[in-house]
Amino acid sequence: MVRLRETEVVLRLCIVFLLLLTSVLIGLDSQTKEIAYMHKKVTFRYLFALEVELYIDVVVAVYNMVQLGLGWYGVAQKTSNSKWLSYILDQTAVYVVFSGASAAAQHSLLVVTGSRELQWMKCDNQAVPAMSPPRPPPPPCVLGPRETLHSMQPLPL
Repeated sequence: MVRLRETEVVLRLCIVFLLLLTSVLIGLDSQTKEIAYMHKKVTFRYLFALEVELYIDVVVAVYNMVQLGLGWYGVAQKTSNSKWLSYILDQTAVYVVFSGASAAAQHSLLVVTGSRELQWMKCDNQAVPAMSPPRPPPPPCVLGPRETLHSMQPLPL
């Protein structure tokens, strides 16, 4: 029983380390692209799926730390119900991390490649709907730097 407990502690510590490493890599990673003498910096906040993945990783790492703490102080007090609850929560955490990572990977791939079937095209490293609504027309009267509202002629009807 002690050997199994030590294995669980080692596995949970590895999980916490990997989740925090993933969170740090996602959070600190950025790319800078120079377009016509302008530097555009892209971070994880440009893709909502990466932002959600970051929060999921942090929450699951905290959950594993809490499980380590509860296991450390309550080794002999675990009942059958608490073991089942711990198992169900562990499975839920694994499924949430896996689904978040899958969604982030799929969103990233969609941004890079686009998809004709979904009517999404890649546009300057950001996916946009191909059938986007038209932009509103410009205002009918634009004032120049030396013009005032009173010097403008009224528009013909």
